[in-house]
Amino acid sequence: MNIGYATRLVCLIIAAGACGVTARLSAQTTESNLNKRFTVKPGGNLVIEADRGGIEITTGETSEVKIEVKRKITGVSKEKAEEALAAHQVTFDQDGDRVEVHAQFQKSFVQNLSKAAQKMQVRYEVLVPSRFNLDLRTAAGEIIATDIEGTVKARTAGGSLKFAEIKGPFDGNTSAGSINLQGATGVVTVRTAGGSISLGRLDSETTAETSAGSISVKLAKAKLNAVTHGGGIELGEVDGPARVETSAGSITVKTAKTELSAITHGGKIEAGDLGGAAELTTSAGSIKVTSAHGPLVAKTSGGGIEIEQAGDTVTAHTSAGSIAAGFTGKPHGDCRLTTSGGGITVHLADNVGFDLDARTSGGRVITELPVTITVVGEHKGGALKGKVNGGGNVLELKTTAGDILLKK
Repeated sequence: MNIGYATRLVCLIIAAGACGVTARLSAQTTESNLNKRFTVKPGGNLVIEADRGGIEITTGETSEVKIEVKRKITGVSKEKAEEALAAHQVTFDQDGDRVEVHAQFQKSFVQNLSKAAQKMQVRYEVLVPSRFNLDLRTAAGEIIATDIEGTVKARTAGGSLKFAEIKGPFDGNTSAGSINLQGATGVVTVRTAGGSISLGRLDSETTAETSAGSISVKLAKAKLNAVTHGGGIELGEVDGPARVETSAGSITVKTAKTELSAITHGGKIEAGDLGGAAELTTSAGSIKVTSAHGPLVAKTSGGGIEIEQAGDTVTAHTSAGSIAAGFTGKPHGDCRLTTSGGGITVHLADNVGFDLDARTSGGRVITELPVTITVVGEHKGGALKGKVNGGGNVLELKTTAGDILLKK
């Protein structure tokens, strides 16, 4: 055999063997699971404080807390993995009906920047009674829980929060992840620095805030405060007073039975049925309201305003767009509709009377309704002042560029 050929063949065999060793090493997984059980009574407390790993809580008709800690390391030698597992200290403590779990690496081990420590995956799977209080904290991982009755606190620095129905208060915070809560009977406070927030039925006061994500609420029975710095806001039924604000996104509201304040700095606002006083403001977008039974203030710097049915006082202003409003009930005060760049159209029911003051600098005032002129000489092409349907509160209509139209 040629010596050069033989040498190359040996090298290829050695290289192949080395690759095989590397592949086996990268695929090697070392596991070390921990299991604990504690006898407790319903209404107790579970505390988990972990340096990493997801937490999953399930509930049932049980008189114990059952904890399984699943740990595994992939991609390092068995020796290195076992060294890391030994340095990862998990402690379990019980004091009456209070159970605590604490987990962290020894400081000296972390300071060595162990590759095995970086590759460790941990998960906490816990069964608790259906009535129990939770205080859950992890530095990296999601937190999940099924229906539970009690006070719930959840903190994670890197994961989502997913909770079913909670009979009690909920305090949830994540630095990077979404928050999903199906419902809570107690006070709710949720915050995330990087994700969306989705909330179901809320029976008590609620505060929701995200730095980058959308917010949706299905049903809020009490006071609601929702703020996002980078997403839209969607509300279903809101029975209590609500204040919502977004720096960049649209706002939609299906039903608001009491006071509503909606502010967006970069999107449109759409509202269905408004039962109380409402103030809608956007810096760049249109405003549309299906029905407003209470006083309404609608302001936009860049879009049209449409109010299909208004049963009370209306103040509407846009810097660039048209305004359309239909009055189906007598307002309790004067109304003012103004625009700097569009036309104004007003529909009046037969039982709604106004003292009309309509003026346009760049169009005409056109009416399909009889107007009783109160001042001789006031009826001009661009101005009309008088009583409509017998008169009433003042209806001021002003535009600098567009027609004003009164219709039945």
